[in-house]
Amino acid sequence: MNVVRKIVSTDMLSPGLDERGRVRQFADLVRHFSDSADFDPAMDVRFRATMNSLYIGSTIIGNCDGTFAGVRRERSHVLASKDDRYCLTRNAGHLDAQVIHLGSEYNLRPGALTLFKLDEPFQSADRSSRTQFSCIYLPAAALRAMVPGVDDVAGRELEPGGALSLALDYGDVLTKHPNAVDQAGIA
Repeated sequence: MNVVRKIVSTDMLSPGLDERGRVRQFADLVRHFSDSADFDPAMDVRFRATMNSLYIGSTIIGNCDGTFAGVRRERSHVLASKDDRYCLTRNAGHLDAQVIHLGSEYNLRPGALTLFKLDEPFQSADRSSRTQFSCIYLPAAALRAMVPGVDDVAGRELEPGGALSLALDYGDVLTKHPNAVDQAGIA
């Protein structure tokens, strides 16, 4: 199976841009490989961000670290992408993130997981100047086959542990250690 690695970073931006230009150019770079959400930059610090992703078939494994105040997937993203996958996400930051998804609002504690349905809008904000998360985009049919009642756990905080946590832990290993993909026999 073909594995594609993609990294987008503010280190790749044109020199001399003002803050608004940095945000705009970074958003353009991100759109070349993902139309899943928009990032709201923090206003009190210089904008910086790094997104690291692996594409393995229809599964995307990634992590993000940046000076974001929030992440939003709006109805326009849903309609444009027609994506029915799930996005399993871990709050890798140090503060609770406030999440709105599937008609409920909840706090996502540091280290905790949530499961977003990408065919529904969501937003997340952690009230800080730095957002960190890791995620795996999983095909809906495969996840439903492996996790009975998966729709019942979407849109709320999930405790660490269990099969979903293990999948995200494995995804973190693959994105943080480039040689791990080859050693795992995926490539």
